[in-house]
Amino acid sequence: MSKKKAVQDSGKKIPKSISLNEPWYSRNAIPLLIVLVLLVYVRSIALGFTYLDDTIFILEKGGDNEKLSNIFKVFNEGCFMPKDIYYRPLFRVTFIIERQILYLFPINDFGNYSIQLAHITNMILHAVSVCLLFHLLRKFSFSRENSFLWSAVFAVHPVLTMAVAWIPGRNDLMLAIFLFAYFIHFLSYIETRKTKNLIWMLVFLLLGFFTKETSVFIPLVSGIYLLIFQSREILKPKYLILYAAFVFETALWYLMRKRVYDPSSEQSIHDTISTITERVPGLIQYIGKIFFPFNLTVYPTIADTTFRFGIIAIAVALVFIFLNKERQPKNILFGAAWFILFILPFFFVPKKINDALYEHRLYIPFLGGIFIFREALPSITKILKGNWKIAYGAVLLIFSGMTFFYMNSFSDEITFYKKAVTDSPSSGYATNMLGIRLQNAGKDEEALPYFQKAFSIDTNLRYTRYFLATLDYMKRDSFEHAKKLLIAETLHTPGYAPSYFELAHIAFLENNKPGIIFYLKKCCELAPLDDVMNKNLLRAYIQQGDKINALNQIAVMQKNGIEPGQDLINSVNALH
Repeated sequence: MSKKKAVQDSGKKIPKSISLNEPWYSRNAIPLLIVLVLLVYVRSIALGFTYLDDTIFILEKGGDNEKLSNIFKVFNEGCFMPKDIYYRPLFRVTFIIERQILYLFPINDFGNYSIQLAHITNMILHAVSVCLLFHLLRKFSFSRENSFLWSAVFAVHPVLTMAVAWIPGRNDLMLAIFLFAYFIHFLSYIETRKTKNLIWMLVFLLLGFFTKETSVFIPLVSGIYLLIFQSREILKPKYLILYAAFVFETALWYLMRKRVYDPSSEQSIHDTISTITERVPGLIQYIGKIFFPFNLTVYPTIADTTFRFGIIAIAVALVFIFLNKERQPKNILFGAAWFILFILPFFFVPKKINDALYEHRLYIPFLGGIFIFREALPSITKILKGNWKIAYGAVLLIFSGMTFFYMNSFSDEITFYKKAVTDSPSSGYATNMLGIRLQNAGKDEEALPYFQKAFSIDTNLRYTRYFLATLDYMKRDSFEHAKKLLIAETLHTPGYAPSYFELAHIAFLENNKPGIIFYLKKCCELAPLDDVMNKNLLRAYIQQGDKINALNQIAVMQKNGIEPGQDLINSVNALH
């Protein structure tokens, strides 16, 4: 093994971690990386819905996906809701394009084929990302062989499984593609000052902005790179143009996002500080998952994740970096900045929106880990001597197998949430969601204990009171207790129509006629297109002899495309 050579660094070069004669696999890097991704992830095509956001973009927004013209619409609304904290239009665009592709074939079951095509898309995006990473590492002056070896690890690393196997992980795949392409042109612009590189990097930066909010840190990471590696030239005119472009594109993104931003999702300063403080330990856990990916799960929480692997990883890395007499502090500093800044958004996500330590968030920060760990490799390879390739091959094979089998956890919604509850028993959300999925599958008796446990963990969960009322107390004819839970649910989740429907049912059993009308009207306000709720309201008017409101209800139903049926119309006409 030869000594490290240098890389471009203000006229100098940053050393490569390992320099060997170019072997066959590095000469065929791109096709081999693509094959590797396909071999490991091809089984993802058979995965189903997890019901963690994926159904929102494929099923619930299926109507929006039908029209190609809605590509323009998604730039004027939030990701989940018209007004939202998340603004990710290009992510939404991909589902519209997928639906147009499906229209080219004689397909009736769009739900089934949509999820398959979505998984194919994710797999392709991951392959593109891996190939771009290879080219980016070359631009960062990694040798061709080392670029391949690191890209192969990135391709199959278990901690990145969620980014590929979980459909909404596409956000990170897309942003990685735009980010890697951006930095390839950014580095080329620094070297050549060619206008085409400047234009392309700004195009990819803008695409990143419209993909995920994390992209707001791209200009900052670029500035840190210049500060570390080009500090003497940082105020030169070629960079001033760059800074002006950064400001312009950031301002454009900010104004576009501001139009759809929902301020109701914001936390107070006190809550934000509290959230950040509570999540800082998660940084250690994330590091542990990169170097020792043995405690991976679909819904990780800080409370249920060990610190052991993170502490060991940091200690081992520090020792081997210290033993490397040719270590490059600039590489370590840039790697740390990359990792921390691109993982930083996790610390600011409001608890009421998301409090999980999701592994897909490591997809982009992973490159920072590569920069840091490359400085430890010379010490490790010195210990392994001529056996480092065998050790690397073993690690790659183990990682591939772990990723392949870890994908089982994303097979379907019940498997997904059973994994979540098993590995994160303190999560009320995961426990509640498992109950909901079991109940949806008709397994009421199996679901009930999960609702009871979820409520004992967290009384602020949505829908838990509703299911406890309907699956437990109403079946035991304990209507007073059920009513209290349902009323509490309407206060906690005011937009959930089924709670009002069950209250109408209890009012019927109590012969509370005003209550029946009140709750059924509320149901129809929240679910105006629901056939059952509208017909029940019409029947209630008929039973109370209220012909005027019954006729009005028929008119409303017909306006919404709901046919009351001739029997109900005759009953209304018979009223005096």
